[in-house]
Amino acid sequence: MSWRWGAPILLFFTLLLVSVHLGLTDDEAYYWVLAQKPSWGYAYHPPMVAWWITLSERLLGIFGSRASVIAVRLPAAFLCAGLIVFSLKWLEAAAGRVTRSAVVLLLSFGGVFAFGWMMVPDLPLFFFWGILFERTWRRTLSESTEFQWSDGWVLALASAGILLSKYSGVLALGSAGLSFLIFARGQARTRGVMALVVGGILAAIPILWWNSHHGWASLLYQFKERHGEFTFSGSRWARYWAIQSLLAGPAVFIFFLHLCFRPVRNRDRNLDYVLVWALPPALVFFTQAAFADFKPHWTLVVWWPVLLGLAYAEVKGSLGRPSRPGRLDRWASVQRIYGIALMAVVYSSLQVPWIFWGLSRFTGKSTNPLMDVTNDLYGWSDLPQLLKDSGLQGLPVVGSRYQTAAQASFVLSGAAESRSATLLPRDLKSLDEWPHLSIVDSQGPNWPSLAAPLLFVADQRYSDGPEFKDAQCELRLTHQALRWGLPAKTLKVWKCVPFRPQAG
Repeated sequence: MSWRWGAPILLFFTLLLVSVHLGLTDDEAYYWVLAQKPSWGYAYHPPMVAWWITLSERLLGIFGSRASVIAVRLPAAFLCAGLIVFSLKWLEAAAGRVTRSAVVLLLSFGGVFAFGWMMVPDLPLFFFWGILFERTWRRTLSESTEFQWSDGWVLALASAGILLSKYSGVLALGSAGLSFLIFARGQARTRGVMALVVGGILAAIPILWWNSHHGWASLLYQFKERHGEFTFSGSRWARYWAIQSLLAGPAVFIFFLHLCFRPVRNRDRNLDYVLVWALPPALVFFTQAAFADFKPHWTLVVWWPVLLGLAYAEVKGSLGRPSRPGRLDRWASVQRIYGIALMAVVYSSLQVPWIFWGLSRFTGKSTNPLMDVTNDLYGWSDLPQLLKDSGLQGLPVVGSRYQTAAQASFVLSGAAESRSATLLPRDLKSLDEWPHLSIVDSQGPNWPSLAAPLLFVADQRYSDGPEFKDAQCELRLTHQALRWGLPAKTLKVWKCVPFRPQAG
């Protein structure tokens, strides 16, 4: 079996084996909730991540399994494997061959694949990004740049897929457009740009339609609410670069600088192409973190094309000169070692709470379980049996945060006795995403009054209790889930019943 197919298959099964027995992250549980009601848009992201989970559940439903961890994470493993397929396809065409060391280099990129088991909107984005990157190169820099109508449709659909995954995917369309303007000629340039425009329009139709019916909430959240006051913070910027140094690895960062400041003479056009895909998102995310809050994984779309360039340079033998061995040709080796070590750290911490043990031993006292985020993957699966054992059966279940409401919804969906679980209260942008309960007088945005009993759930990370109007709530259950004998997750359940004090 060739490396081009063996590597994606190996990655696919590795990601499944690592994660299939773990609980869902809070965000994954939320995306599962969204997948139960396929729509053209959702409160925080475009719909692509939910569509993939819906498709997975439909396919697994043929075999009698739907609401399961594997149904959520099967698309994640597939999308990561697909990214490797298209990346190796580009590498083979651009460099002329694919070497084993180059394949290991790509697979060892811990920033993506250490967390690639987790189904998040970035994975569909990377999948379609890989298609757009490879096909744009073929129509701009390959030996055969003749533009076919099939190329147009591939470019358009990949562009639409990117934008329907995350709004920031517009940066990838910008890189593709620049590639056509810089490297393509004649008909290929015109048709390539037109295909990108068509893809943008295809994505804009459902995005704008959904937002126009929900007060433009999703777009406003991404471009306004998420960035807060947008004020400079040196400490936040320093934290950003510290995290990026871990996610990317030192060799990738150094090679990025090499791409930016290479001598003009004897420039490799394929490395210029890589820089066109890395530089626009770098200009955005490198500076954005200084002025607003950030998510560490946003910048991975900068580091991945840089890593592709590093693999290409290694295969082409252009990392160093015979007279100066070890200057640049060791970068790839350093990155492989670092990436594999990072993946080993992440994969092992998912199974064994050694981070928790280490922190406790280092500090000499009991450590807060919240310090180890891998604890979040444990505990919620206990909820159905806890409710049964406590006699709290048949009542609707509510959480006031999407994280707790989503976790309860997922684990109770497979319970023997079906319960409805939902988020209360909720605002306009998330109003349609959750089941409506008829036992409250409103769904939000304020806390409603109760007309019938229900259960309210919280955990140690989102611990606020219920604040229903005209209700009396009693804490009925506190449960601490253990992981290797250590505390991992604390669940709390209140029972709330209607209560209206008598006048006088």
